[in-house]
Amino acid sequence: MSQAAQFYSSLPFLLALTVLIYFGLRRIAPIAARISLSLGGALAGSFFAPALLLVLIQPFRNGWNLFGLYFWGAPILFVGGGIAGLLAVLWWTAPSTLGRRKLKIALFSTVLMTPVVLFVLPRIVMFATNNGRPDDLHARSIAIYEFTASPQSLAFPIPTQDGGRALVFVDRATRQARLIGENGFSYGVPRLSWDGERLLFVRQKKESRHRELISCFVQTWQCRFVIQTDNDVVSPVEIEKDVIVYSSSPLVTLPDRQRYSRHDFYLVKVGSDPIQLSDFGEIALYSINVSGDRILFGSSGSFLEKSVFPKPPSVPFDLKSEIFELRWDREALRVLTPTEKLKPQFLVGGYSTHPSASEDGEKVAFLNTELGKGNYRFNLMVVDTASGLKKLIKLEGKDFSAAAFAGEQMLFNELLNDRYRVRAWNRPSDAIEEVFEIDFSKLRELEHISLTLTAK
Repeated sequence: MSQAAQFYSSLPFLLALTVLIYFGLRRIAPIAARISLSLGGALAGSFFAPALLLVLIQPFRNGWNLFGLYFWGAPILFVGGGIAGLLAVLWWTAPSTLGRRKLKIALFSTVLMTPVVLFVLPRIVMFATNNGRPDDLHARSIAIYEFTASPQSLAFPIPTQDGGRALVFVDRATRQARLIGENGFSYGVPRLSWDGERLLFVRQKKESRHRELISCFVQTWQCRFVIQTDNDVVSPVEIEKDVIVYSSSPLVTLPDRQRYSRHDFYLVKVGSDPIQLSDFGEIALYSINVSGDRILFGSSGSFLEKSVFPKPPSVPFDLKSEIFELRWDREALRVLTPTEKLKPQFLVGGYSTHPSASEDGEKVAFLNTELGKGNYRFNLMVVDTASGLKKLIKLEGKDFSAAAFAGEQMLFNELLNDRYRVRAWNRPSDAIEEVFEIDFSKLRELEHISLTLTAK
């Protein structure tokens, strides 16, 4: 059990103790009694506020995490909850009406100001520490997770000035970078085939739900529409030439909002209609990797009793992994439904997410961070599934991308304050080498790739 979880388990005892001290001393030493109960209120508020909010927003963890609120939320809610708990007890025990009125105003002001500080303070700090580019760097941090590579090339998305995304495509031999993008469209989830001959990506028309899964031959940039849909298209991966597995969800209307929250696995052959492989209806299925009859992927878990996915940990700081594995029947074209709840893979300590697998499935890399220390800086961990040997690559900049295997190398992108840096870990030599680097200021100067699009 983590230190945070141990403290949570002892919290009821500590609160009960402060209450007993209060009632025992309130007549003979009222000031000491009030101080004791106030400390208990501050203690309760400090830990219940972040815990309650983290549990409540767990189904929407991806959005919460992408906006940086996991990192900022814990300390800000800890302080805000502590102040609110302290003021609540002082208000309740205040001897005069005037004192209660003033403390009530202070209490409600704290409750209202804490979420304001939660959303405003990160922007102020980012503005002060990142050369006045908080929005730009924040958008890059959200997009950095998507990354793909082959022995010949690599690609990753970048934010554009109009609020969309374009793709940077790099020839590894010449280190020449070019741009895939068009006004009015946003490009994302790039994935190169294992031989490096084809590039998959999703293009979405701005201010529209319409999405297009596109496959391009990188030598000629002749491209084909694979899917055109209003549904979500997540993590497409080519399992053989022109055969693609991906995750998709329709837009689900909920009482208070609309969201893509009913994901399943699909298979599509270029020129044919998609085939649904599963019937899970999960909130998220991402970072899909297919090796033989195994599908390794990420999922945030499920609160539905009938789901094959386990519930997320009840205590936010517990050991956690969002990595799962399923078997599928390639002849029957269906994912095999397990008879019991899936067990998270790669529980190596802390929080593991965004898996990537080598072509043979023998090596798996994923993002991993320690929990319970207010630290959501994700390192990269590589695991040999046969021997269990692990390799940890520590983050030096702001964020890592997911990894991408290419032959004997594992490549990864790293977001720094002023540039992207791509490096490669060579498995045989256990050495890390520089692959590509580009300053943000140079991105707007990149030559555009002209795509020739045809029907399926």
